[in-house]
Amino acid sequence: SLPIAHGEGKLFADKKTLTTLHKKNMVALKYIEGEICQYQTLAANPNGSLEDIAGITDESGKIFGLMPHPERALSFTNLPHWPYLKEKYMREKKAVPKIGPGLALFKNAVNYFL
Repeated sequence: SLPIAHGEGKLFADKKTLTTLHKKNMVALKYIEGEICQYQTLAANPNGSLEDIAGITDESGKIFGLMPHPERALSFTNLPHWPYLKEKYMREKKAVPKIGPGLALFKNAVNYFL
């Protein structure tokens, strides 16, 4: 789960464009009902984006546009539900992470071009 911080921006396109996005495998992210949605009682698709699409790429995969906010999840304690997660990890006798899930997105982007 990545934090969201909007309700305005959304993907909209005609049927031909949507078909092209799928055919060329350019849909990179989709909204799902993850832990953050459950914790904050949020809709899985907060802005009504078509087909729950949250991010797309160009045909090369080098240009990536997204609506969630991975920068708001660089640190574990940036997550809106980190107290809940911390308690969960402690009860399961698991290490509490310091790094949030958003950092992986940026690391993967850098590694893609190396």
